[in-house]
Amino acid sequence: MRFLFENREKIDKLDSHDGMFEGYSFDSEKRTISMSWMHGFEKNKRVHLRFNHVIYSEMQSYQIWGPGLKRIYHMWHVDDSLQMKKMKELIDIDRKENYRSIKEVNYIQIIIKIVSGDELTIICESMDWEEEII
Repeated sequence: MRFLFENREKIDKLDSHDGMFEGYSFDSEKRTISMSWMHGFEKNKRVHLRFNHVIYSEMQSYQIWGPGLKRIYHMWHVDDSLQMKKMKELIDIDRKENYRSIKEVNYIQIIIKIVSGDELTIICESMDWEEEII
């Protein structure tokens, strides 16, 4: 399923709690971040996420409870954050300075919190959610 600005509220309802985080990778050329985790309650299900046209990402690595706790605590979208405001300002400045006729895009911000205290923040154009039965 693809999530865009128009249906971003549905991100909050996805079943991410207690998933076992397996890590993520960033493709700078394609501007994508991909990640996966094992589903928390259905042990034969893996969730794959792909964030498309990423314009901002940040990983806070706190490890409050230690590196062994890789369970997903929660995933949600954010509409009004300091990061989002800053990115919108930079996009507006770039449009004015370079006179680009780039289509207007409403980006989405997603935060994934891990039980260890680590937190991944991504601002992107869209997010793809796929479930794999293994």
